[in-house]
Amino acid sequence: MGMPAYKAEEVKKNEKRKKEFPHIYVILAVMIGLMALMTYVIPAGEYERVESPDGREMIDPASYKRVEQTPVDILGLLTAVPKGMTEAAPIIVFTFVIGGAFAVLRKASVIELGVHLLADQFRNKPVFVTPVLIFVFSGISCFIGTPELSIVYVPVILPLLLSFGYDRMTAAAIALCGTIAGFTSALTNPFTVGTSQMISGLPLYSGMGYRAVIFVVITAIAAVYVLKYAEKVRAHPEKSLTGKEAVEQVPAFKAGGRVKWAGIAALGLFVGLIGCVIYFRWDMLTMAGYFLALGIIPAYIAGMSSRDIAESFNEGFKEVLVGAMICGIARAAAVVMADGQIMDTMVYGLSHAVSQLPS
Repeated sequence: MGMPAYKAEEVKKNEKRKKEFPHIYVILAVMIGLMALMTYVIPAGEYERVESPDGREMIDPASYKRVEQTPVDILGLLTAVPKGMTEAAPIIVFTFVIGGAFAVLRKASVIELGVHLLADQFRNKPVFVTPVLIFVFSGISCFIGTPELSIVYVPVILPLLLSFGYDRMTAAAIALCGTIAGFTSALTNPFTVGTSQMISGLPLYSGMGYRAVIFVVITAIAAVYVLKYAEKVRAHPEKSLTGKEAVEQVPAFKAGGRVKWAGIAALGLFVGLIGCVIYFRWDMLTMAGYFLALGIIPAYIAGMSSRDIAESFNEGFKEVLVGAMICGIARAAAVVMADGQIMDTMVYGLSHAVSQLPS
């Protein structure tokens, strides 16, 4: 006899659970819990903090000493996430504002206008669409450092790419590989370049020439990688990883005069942002404030009402919610290490391990 229907359904559900990858929140929770356990195992210690000539707080490398153990208890573990959210507030705010601003620009058809203008230039040569879009998305990400924006791009470029004979995987790859390439080889990414240079005491956003070369190389590799797959699918649709896609006829995008002026305003504001970040060394909070204007001004020019703008910001907040939450939750691990006073001990141990290596 065959297996009963309800049993077969239960087996399928169990198999699905086994294949599912743990949620990012679960992974971070495990890491935070592990750090809390380490506060009971790793000896507590601390360096003395001194003020550097430029006014920054630094550690005295010769001042490490053991201190009384302060392991993190259950209450400390539970409050680590709220504390992490508080400490990561500038990053979280910046992420929300960026997501909201780009959602407003998308609602105002500004992003759609830009994509269609590029596509129209290469409508008879679709092979150029993939690398051009990747370099555009990479260029945006290399300055503002928000790979979460790939969520915004995919719905806009998907119908266009399907009409050219590509598939859904190509659309996702263009958005993801482009933004990640720019994030990795960032010129003024406040999350990576800005934070690390402030910690190490380097002039903010210095070394941009070298990183520009890295940006071109990494983005070009991403473009070639995606283009190779995209052209294979266009020539042989049956080789698509997402199955054969229906070719869509996308009507020509007709932008009114107000939308065109909104696009010009958005482009001008973005160029102004790049200039201000480079010359005035803006931090994340200042950039967040600027992005509010970058979203609101073009939207008003395009004819959006204040209510539509506000609702579009809400939609954008929802799209980057997980990314913003990850920033705060991940910071909780550092909070636990600091509360348990094992951070300096780990730095001390790593510094001794590195000191045995050649300079």
